[in-house]
Amino acid sequence: MKRTKSMYYYPTEESFELYLYTVNTSEIYKEFTRPLIELLRKRCQQGVYDEQKAIDAYFAIATTAAKMYNREFASEGVVNFSVRDRFTVAIEMEKRYLESVMSND
Repeated sequence: MKRTKSMYYYPTEESFELYLYTVNTSEIYKEFTRPLIELLRKRCQQGVYDEQKAIDAYFAIATTAAKMYNREFASEGVVNFSVRDRFTVAIEMEKRYLESVMSND
């Protein structure tokens, strides 16, 4: 994924809200996060784990989560999560799940 100048880590209330939604929604975890962790675990075992590619994959999950968040809470007004917010969530997710990726169980 090509990085843009708006893709940098900057925690905000919106990014924290999206992070909480993303890691606590079972549908997102089962459908997107768990398969990604398994893939990254294989990459780690092969010795080809790339943190930047992992962040890119988590960014895609954060983007999907932002769309789901807006569908679920549309009656309360649409929240436009910026690229910066979604990128911040991706970095936080990479940090959170890194131990799961590095484990061999």
